Amino acid sequence: MPDPEWFAASNAPAPIRQPKPGERVSTCAGTGRQVDCELRFHGESYGWECQCLYNGELAYGRRFLMKADAMREADCSVNGC
Repeated sequence: MPDPEWFAASNAPAPIRQPKPGERVSTCAGTGRQVDCELRFHGESYGWECQCLYNGELAYGRRFLMKADAMREADCSVNGC
């Protein structure tokens, strides 16, 4: 017969993961909308993600291996290249 304590522990719900706040690197307000870009680091194997938000809603995100590349994307998204 299985141990009832082990069985109860194995069916416990997984903790809810809270997202880490991003590092805001660029903001531009004008023409009736606000554009924000944030960088998020996901670890050595995944790299950096540049998330661009239009009026607070996620418009797109793109992954880069190097932080400098992610920062360049954020700058281009806000200021235009």
